[in-house]
Amino acid sequence: LEYSCDLFEADWAEGLLAHYQQLLAAMVATPERRLSQLAMLSDVERYRQIVLWNDSGEAALENPARHQEPTIVALFEQQVERRPEAVALTLIADGQSGRQLSSHLTYDELERRANRLARLLVQRDIGPESRVGIGTGRNLSMVIAILGVLKAGAAYVPVDPDYPKARIAYVMSDAQVQILLLECAQQAVFADLEVECLALDDAEIKKQLASQSEAPLAAPAQGRHPDQAAYLMYTSGSTGQPKGVVCCHRSIVNRVQWLARLGIEPGEVFCQKTSIGFVDHVAELFQGLVNGVPLVM
Repeated sequence: LEYSCDLFEADWAEGLLAHYQQLLAAMVATPERRLSQLAMLSDVERYRQIVLWNDSGEAALENPARHQEPTIVALFEQQVERRPEAVALTLIADGQSGRQLSSHLTYDELERRANRLARLLVQRDIGPESRVGIGTGRNLSMVIAILGVLKAGAAYVPVDPDYPKARIAYVMSDAQVQILLLECAQQAVFADLEVECLALDDAEIKKQLASQSEAPLAAPAQGRHPDQAAYLMYTSGSTGQPKGVVCCHRSIVNRVQWLARLGIEPGEVFCQKTSIGFVDHVAELFQGLVNGVPLVM
């Protein structure tokens, strides 16, 4: 076999010849079979590819008695149990005079705030099959809001405050959003919408949140399971009207567990850098939170 050493390694060339020999042997052994039915892989290679490389089974939960099914909420709550005092989330923002300001939430703090919000939402008849809009912008409140909605058993609908007003109105109507979570700074953007708005930093809402229990809601009571809708994301609409795509807990869990198998080194952090209106925000958000790695916004 002649080949260019600038393009190929010797191992590659030897492997090609071995596969060719394997194919010729299979042709002689079973001449009645079609070429497409013949194998080029040796028994060792087939075992490695089909068995060893496909051994992707992952125990989703260490304590199935508590949560029963692997939802993204259950995986986050595992990390809360393991490292309550560890930093889960860091927000780095520009302050006055060019200074950078940092805010932090530990796993325990994030859990307690999300639980309070979940209970407040349940009191407003939010639960399985409910759609809750999130228009807070990209900050700590966004993460608390997403977790709170999921803990209540509902699905969240990302609504970027920087969207054109026509798109915002269409998404809110088409998704049948029941409640929109935002902050006082975004109230003017959503003022014309006929939907209940909860400003998480409003004094009265903060008082209502403070009165809620910090204990998590029982998962069975909220009907949380892996095939339940977690979020509803809308396409760009470049080929017509934006289309809503529902994603379930199972899909997010699959994504973050795949990442964990690639290996996470001590001292690493994950960066949450994209708009809530872009689908990548989901992986960026939960990769850190369910793998015990600090998330930096």
